[in-house]
Amino acid sequence: MWLLSIDDDRKDKDVASSLLWSIFWPLVWLYSGLTGKHSNLAVSRAARLKTLTGTSDTDAQGRGTRFRTIREAKDYLAGRIAEEAERDGTPLTDVERKMLYFTETGWTLPDMKQVSAEFDRDYDQGEYEKKIGALADRIQSRLQGQSQQERESWNRALQKLSQGDHYLLVLVDAANPAQKGVKHNLKVLFIAIVLFALAAVSQWVKQWLRDH
Repeated sequence: MWLLSIDDDRKDKDVASSLLWSIFWPLVWLYSGLTGKHSNLAVSRAARLKTLTGTSDTDAQGRGTRFRTIREAKDYLAGRIAEEAERDGTPLTDVERKMLYFTETGWTLPDMKQVSAEFDRDYDQGEYEKKIGALADRIQSRLQGQSQQERESWNRALQKLSQGDHYLLVLVDAANPAQKGVKHNLKVLFIAIVLFALAAVSQWVKQWLRDH
């Protein structure tokens, strides 16, 4: 960037600009891919398209389930988690299942205050979060071998909940602590690569100035 600002030669500017672009574009692409921002951008573009055209999720993508309300999304996710608990031989109690609907804001079950009080009195929060996180982890692992429609439905339900502050999102996030650690390490690696690239560009600029 320093070279571009002090050199008035158009050809030199083009060369330096092309070099910078060739160095940083692959790094930006790699970072976006590792952090999932490619998919987020795709979802954002799809959402804008649906807003403009009035099409539903199923119309635009040809797959997945459209969740119009937070309740629909929670019913779907809670149902999947309860089914997984039954399959695992550790069925959820009524309180455990209802706690999947807990939130400080927005819609929740009408008796949530009583459910929350009973949960605080009779349950270990850490054990509960570990249990639900493990169930969610198994569901997400199984989804990799299922249809794309099933995967889309799960992801869209989570995306719907991301519009607010919901305990269920915390429980599902607890399913992937190792994956979060990997992403953090990849981000650190990306920063190191960027710094190395900047140092290499700086050396190239110094050499170029000496030669010219």
